Amino acid sequence: VNRFAWDLLLQGPTPLAGEPGAEFRDRGPMVLPGSYQVRLTVDGKSYTAPLEVKIDPRVKATQEDVQAEVELGRKIVAQVSAIHEAIGTIREVRVQTRGLDKRLGDDSHYAALVSAMKDFDKKSFDLESQLLQVNSKSSESNLNYPVLIDERLHSLLFSVEAADARPTKQQYEVYEDLEKQAQPLLAQYHELLSKDLPALNEMVNK
Repeated sequence: VNRFAWDLLLQGPTPLAGEPGAEFRDRGPMVLPGSYQVRLTVDGKSYTAPLEVKIDPRVKATQEDVQAEVELGRKIVAQVSAIHEAIGTIREVRVQTRGLDKRLGDDSHYAALVSAMKDFDKKSFDLESQLLQVNSKSSESNLNYPVLIDERLHSLLFSVEAADARPTKQQYEVYEDLEKQAQPLLAQYHELLSKDLPALNEMVNK
């Protein structure tokens, strides 16, 4: 006999390799109360059963309150995902540029290319360093280093999901503030990939 437990959570943010405490930080918001269906497929045959998720009877929040909570949670998850995807791509490119740098060595014929790759690395690392705390290697790192946009969004999601209630005015304000901080940086990321990276690739091809 096998038993499967549903955690009642929606999809969390896109994972970021090496993120401390990801198993706890990258959880999505809880599903809305309502009717759901469980499906089990075995040997090509599917079996379904109804499932109803009810709000805690001790909670005074309305369905609309919980709906607002889930909607804000989804917005936070989407913002964290955008940051994680940007940083993941930046890191992949940086691995390639650093690998090429090692292959070229100190050959003076490639001085301009090596310089361009180092400039790209610096720009990408500076951008990453504004989106999340690059020195964070453990769950306690925030005691030693400032928390940045990514970490603050995670904390905000914890705060919103801490109770079945409509998000507070302050929680909405914090989200809007973090979104305003993140958007220009994500725009820089897109410019880095649409302009700087093609220019670097052209130098490599030449």
